[in-house]
Amino acid sequence: MTVQPLFYLSLLGLVACSGGEGQDDDSTGTDSGTVDTSEDTDAGDDPVCAEDYSFCGDVLIPADLVGTPRSIAVVLYENIPPAGPPDGIVLDLEAGDLTAGQTYAVREMPIILSGEFYVWVNLYMEGGGEWAPVNGVDYLGYTETPVTLDGSPIAFDDIVLELAQDF
Repeated sequence: MTVQPLFYLSLLGLVACSGGEGQDDDSTGTDSGTVDTSEDTDAGDDPVCAEDYSFCGDVLIPADLVGTPRSIAVVLYENIPPAGPPDGIVLDLEAGDLTAGQTYAVREMPIILSGEFYVWVNLYMEGGGEWAPVNGVDYLGYTETPVTLDGSPIAFDDIVLELAQDF
């Protein structure tokens, strides 16, 4: 499967599921790609994360974040470190009001890709990269083990972002 059709399917899902930028969905308490700064952001507590083809987890923004976040991308790779375009794009959004020490709640569905993938997150800062992070400017993080996408609900481990180095 190529990245372009997956991107458009994911984009279609984003458009179809959004209730407007920055608005909370009363049924889940969070909106796809919004910052959830509540005490408990565990994916297991969000009803959408129990649905088939759901993809949920939290991205931890470092307390020592330097700069102004511009955009955040959550993508999938069969192998890491990345050596080209991602195998799938979960989301690629403006960062909004992300600040140091917050938790970014990823709550997406449907993610219809199949296979084993590492979840990779790039937080692009003002003055940073567009398609790849810039060392010393942007932040990145990823899952230590791949997740298996097979239609079952996915709750990936927390991803702690770190300043990009040796990328």
